Amino acid sequence: TVTGRPSGGREATLTVTASPSALAIAFGGLAWYGGHRWRSNHPAAGHRRSARNAQFGGIYPPNYDLVHQCLRTLPSDKQLRSNVTDACERHDPCQHGGICISTDSGPICECRNLEYEGTYCERDKAPSEATFRGTEFLSYDLGQTGGEPIVSAQDAITLYFRTRQPNGLLFYTGHGTDYLNLALRDGGVSLTMGLSNGKQEMHIKPSRVRFDDHQWHKVTVHRRIQELVAVVDDVYTDHSHIAGKFTMLSSSRVYVGGAVNPRALLGARVHNNFVGCLRKVEFSADTLRLNLIDLARTGSKLIQVAGRVDYTCPPGDPQDPVTFTTRESYLVSVCAEGMQSSKAEWRKGWRKTNSDLPHRTRKPRRQ
Repeated sequence: TVTGRPSGGREATLTVTASPSALAIAFGGLAWYGGHRWRSNHPAAGHRRSARNAQFGGIYPPNYDLVHQCLRTLPSDKQLRSNVTDACERHDPCQHGGICISTDSGPICECRNLEYEGTYCERDKAPSEATFRGTEFLSYDLGQTGGEPIVSAQDAITLYFRTRQPNGLLFYTGHGTDYLNLALRDGGVSLTMGLSNGKQEMHIKPSRVRFDDHQWHKVTVHRRIQELVAVVDDVYTDHSHIAGKFTMLSSSRVYVGGAVNPRALLGARVHNNFVGCLRKVEFSADTLRLNLIDLARTGSKLIQVAGRVDYTCPPGDPQDPVTFTTRESYLVSVCAEGMQSSKAEWRKGWRKTNSDLPHRTRKPRRQ
């Protein structure tokens, strides 16, 4: 029996009882016995017999990389306390919401806030980011690794993006007829979601505001049961209620930044992959929390990387960009005097690029 502080500053006890014929594990509302497993707070999860040992982590068949994200690993380099003195009671050094674990060598910290790292969660963590050029994307498929879908009553997606392109797939997750599809469409943020036969669609595109302006934008999507909320830049919000009787989202596949065929994904409203930069892409399903770019950057076996992904973003342009949103878009220079000379000067200064968009080689003279 060992004791730690999994949440809220309250102690929780892990008890393992073993005999030649039986094994029992109890921890935080979860219980296993003799190879059978029950999840006391989720009757729908059922149970599964293990012929050789009990699986600890709540996901089966076992997938180490996924389980590791939702179940804290007990420290291997420090022995858990064998006495009754709680080092965390005397002094809790953990910062920024870090969880204190008491050992015989003193307190150690688990950084639950992914934005901080260090011995005591005292140091800002460099943001996880990646550049996508239209052919790269990140993904995982639990079905290919023998895993079962993740079933959740509430889930959330948070990410930051920067792009000049008006359309592109940002994030997708789903299984069977369940899906959540997040994309850029016509310079706005598009969200479609389905829970079996219940479907909902949102499109956040404020008047005179575009999100393909090569600036960083934050998107947050949160679902609880059938209530769905989407927020862009903590300002532009849309919320709705998903129709139907189903309340659980099944998820076995995830795509970030694109897919082999994005138009074939359920709820697709765009046909191309994302081009630009993504930062801090986090997916939460009930108690599970995944930082997907960080997992890919560190070589997690869970994540598949398509193409050559650069885990950095180039700095933004020093000047404000101009976006040509349609084939008919163009610029007109109108001068009160010297019209002919001004037109001639502009003609000399413009050049054509591969995309057939004009780029000025030097600033036009104001008149």
